Amino acid sequence: MKLKITPGTVEDTSDVVRTYLREAGRRSLLTRCGEVEVAKRIERGELDTLKALSRSSMAIDEICGLRGELGAGKRSIQEVVLLDEEEWTNEAVTKRGCEVMAVIGEIERLNRQLLQSQAKNGVTKPGGWARS
Repeated sequence: MKLKITPGTVEDTSDVVRTYLREAGRRSLLTRCGEVEVAKRIERGELDTLKALSRSSMAIDEICGLRGELGAGKRSIQEVVLLDEEEWTNEAVTKRGCEVMAVIGEIERLNRQLLQSQAKNGVTKPGGWARS
């Protein structure tokens, strides 16, 4: 088989765009049902990702460290959570900060409880959820 290696003609850029648009036009668009299915798959993927992260000892360490940074004023709650525009009042930001600190405190408590349970049962889980 002989390979042809002579350069071809350079296509005009507008021709390339026309070709792309013509090819794209041949593809069917998503139906409403298809869009719903894609959205469900995205949501499922996001939940799976959050579940995996929540079981990561590194994520737990970062969350626990975040509590100290928030408490010391090194970071603001606006850097940590997404707030709706109407929530940007001082009162709402303070309230959300307290809620986040309480949740992180609960995470720390549960992590200590898990560590104690693992130590009691002689379980070591490399790369597992709890770390000291």
